[in-house]
Amino acid sequence: MRIVRLALLLCDEIYTTPSAIKDARGEYAHIFRQFLSASLRQITTEVAFTLDAYDVVHDMAYPPDNVHYEGILIGGSRASANDQLPWVIKLLAYIKRVVADRHSLKIFGACFGHQVICKALGSPVEKGEWEVSVTTIHLTSIGRALFHADKLHLQLTHHDQVTACPPHAHLLGSTDIAPNQGIVIFEPASAHLLECLESTSISRSDALRVPLTSIQVFTFQGHFEFTEPIVRQLIPEFADELGPELVEDGLLRIGTPTDAIDKVGRVIWGVLGVTAERDHVRTRARL
Repeated sequence: MRIVRLALLLCDEIYTTPSAIKDARGEYAHIFRQFLSASLRQITTEVAFTLDAYDVVHDMAYPPDNVHYEGILIGGSRASANDQLPWVIKLLAYIKRVVADRHSLKIFGACFGHQVICKALGSPVEKGEWEVSVTTIHLTSIGRALFHADKLHLQLTHHDQVTACPPHAHLLGSTDIAPNQGIVIFEPASAHLLECLESTSISRSDALRVPLTSIQVFTFQGHFEFTEPIVRQLIPEFADELGPELVEDGLLRIGTPTDAIDKVGRVIWGVLGVTAERDHVRTRARL
C-alpha cells in the first residue's frame, strides 16, 4: 500500500486549541486528517497517509529538509500575512524557498494559507469586507477544467484578501467581494502545456489533458477543511467584527452543501498523484 506523507503547518494558537473548533470536532490537525480521510475514501482504499503537524508560531518548527514529504498544507490564522511578526516573516521566507527549490513538493493553502503563500510569491494582501459561511465561487477557465463545474461552494471566514495573482500563477475563481479565491501554479516543466491552456487558437473540438500532478501550488481562500458545525460555532466568536446582519446571513447559509470533499479534496489528492483515470485537467478553447 502506498503511504503519502504530509506535513501541516499550524499558524496560530487559535487553530491548535480553539474552543469552537475543539467543541465542534477536535483540534486543527484532526480536522485536516478528517477532511483528507473523507476525500481519499471517495477515490481509493489502496492508499493511506500520515500527517505531521508543526507549530510555526510558538516553536517556529518546520519540516526538516532530510525528511521526505510529498505535500505541505498551510491552514488558517487570525494573523495577517502582512504582520511584521518573526514567525510570519520566517514563514514567508520558507514558502518562497521551497516553491523555488523543491518543485516536486506540493504546497496547499487554505484561507490564511492562501494569503501567506501568495504574499510570499509576490502578491499584495489587503483588508477587505468579511466573507463568512458557505459562499459561491465563480470559476475561471482553469478552475472549470480542474473541477468540472462552473462554480464551487465552500465555507469562508476571512476579511484579508489577495488582490492579484503571483507571477506564473493562474486564478481559480472569484466572488463579488474577493476577486482572488484561489490559485494554482504549475511545475516549470509543464510550461509548454500552459500555453495551450489559455490559447484561443485551439479548436473547440480539441481537448488538452494536463496531469493534476503537474500542479505545484494549490490554494483556496475558503476553508475546504471546515464543516458546518465548526463554522456554526466560529461565526458567533467573530460577532463583534461581523455585525448582526452578517452573522444572521451567515447562519442562514451555513447548512448549504459544500464541494469541499467531492471536488476540492479530489483535486488535492490528484495533485499528490492519487487519482482515478478520469481525473485530469481538461480544457477547451475559450473555457
